[in-house]
Amino acid sequence: MRGAAVILVAAVLAACQQTQDAAPDPAVTTPEAPSADGSAALSLPQPQPNDALTNQLPTPDPTLALRSDEQRIALAAAQAPLIYMAIQEDGTRPLSIIFAIDESRDGTPQNDPAIRLTPDGGACNPQTMRSYSFPSPFGDAPVFGSDQVLQGVRADQLPAFMAVRVSETILDMGLVETLEETRPQNICTRKMWDAQLANPPDQG
Repeated sequence: MRGAAVILVAAVLAACQQTQDAAPDPAVTTPEAPSADGSAALSLPQPQPNDALTNQLPTPDPTLALRSDEQRIALAAAQAPLIYMAIQEDGTRPLSIIFAIDESRDGTPQNDPAIRLTPDGGACNPQTMRSYSFPSPFGDAPVFGSDQVLQGVRADQLPAFMAVRVSETILDMGLVETLEETRPQNICTRKMWDAQLANPPDQG
């Protein structure tokens, strides 16, 4: 099976060239209004029957259909990709988002290729990077992995989940004042992960 980072690169180059900044996009996913405790809830679509990411896992177990829901979730969690995310901010605009998949699953995303999205003028401007050294706190833990699967985030919800995390993180860092200002980064993130799930590469 091709490396997870290659999956990410192929997805970006295939379908992450343009975004719609001018008009509202129904695919945009943003957090709901903060709750009473000040946290923002995730706004995710309803799960669909086809779990595309699970279909990309290596060598499906022929006995998987006979297992309980709990066993299937545990297996999916154990094999979930470890996705790291960083917001690159150097005092200039636009803000860039960087993603990498830790293929070795050992907390070293800096050893894998990464993708940088820099939304500007309606384009996502994807850039392939040989590596990226994720600074703290971004490199301390993946933004998506086994824990999120166990918490109920399905593969078909991954694009929405990642878009929400991007918007929330930019807002929490104090880089913008409103969620609407994260719209370009939100849309590009959603489109990139939509493309990955919709166009999985061959598993040769």
